[in-house]
Amino acid sequence: MRIDFIVHSMGSGGGERVLSILANKLVLKGHSIRIVTLSNSIEDAFELNQQIVRVKLKKRTFNIHTINNLFNLFKHYRSKKNRPDIAISFMVETSMLAIIICTLFGIKSIASEHTNHVLKRKNNLRLFTRKYLYRLANKIIVLTEFDRVYYAKHRSNVKVIPNPSTFSINEAPIQRSKTILAVGNLNKYHIKGFDNLIPIVAEVFKKHMDWTLQIVGAIDETSLSFLNKIVVEHQMEDRIVFSGFSNKVSDIMATSDVYIMTSRFEGLPMVLIEAMSQGMVCISYDCETGPSEIITHDYNGILVKDQDKLEMADGLDRLLSDVELRDRLRANAPKTIEKFDPDLIVSEWEQVFLEVS
Repeated sequence: MRIDFIVHSMGSGGGERVLSILANKLVLKGHSIRIVTLSNSIEDAFELNQQIVRVKLKKRTFNIHTINNLFNLFKHYRSKKNRPDIAISFMVETSMLAIIICTLFGIKSIASEHTNHVLKRKNNLRLFTRKYLYRLANKIIVLTEFDRVYYAKHRSNVKVIPNPSTFSINEAPIQRSKTILAVGNLNKYHIKGFDNLIPIVAEVFKKHMDWTLQIVGAIDETSLSFLNKIVVEHQMEDRIVFSGFSNKVSDIMATSDVYIMTSRFEGLPMVLIEAMSQGMVCISYDCETGPSEIITHDYNGILVKDQDKLEMADGLDRLLSDVELRDRLRANAPKTIEKFDPDLIVSEWEQVFLEVS
């Protein structure tokens, strides 16, 4: 089957990582795969099978970004030889454009959501796309039952398929450093809650003097400057490290002890699944969707009342103080993530292809 993935770029985000996993798996199963990107300004962050064709739509004709992308996508699919059997779009802004063009040219379309529909800031285009335009797609793929109910109410053909785990389960005993890890691009610090994470960790570190916090994610200078001011304010310059983007996050996770998530909202956070697969102990806010579908409180991790900073500090202190607790939670984690096996997830996607074709 000829399948196009349409995305703004193949940068270092979680959605792009999922796309790369699916594309690499599907091409090995005999599908013809192309990845079409609307932006050419960001380098590909993830390794792709050489059989995957990359199409970069970069020509600038209009000053308005959205219109320019719509025009480039229209020009590309205007030629019948460029049209796939199925086009899969990632992220809501790109899906808006892809659904319009696919509907125009009669291409089967699937829109893949990678966050929950409840946004903390108003965006009329996103709202319109989710409420009305998604009805035109042949299928909407969401990460949680919470989102499935919403899209079904708005008459979209919706199915839940979770993200795949990108890492194999690491069960080997490893000497771990006293490192608390958080992962996320710095330009998303508000979504990821890094502005709240730093003061929380700084307070807990007053008691636990031999622990450090490492934040892994692409550096944005403006965001880094803002976060560094918080670090300096709490006198944590030697204990909080911004290490930039890494394509070896699994290696970092395999030698770190505690993963912390302070996100204000999520879809289905792959990073918790990945951290568990590498033997990390996870503590997370129970934000509106995602963490509670992965963490069972006090069984395989710690769930904290959403955005309760005091409770998060108490939970983190409890983890750092109790080695036996960490070992118990760590031992239970692998049983949780079997349902996120990439081969199982790809099979679910192939079933969707049959449904829409």
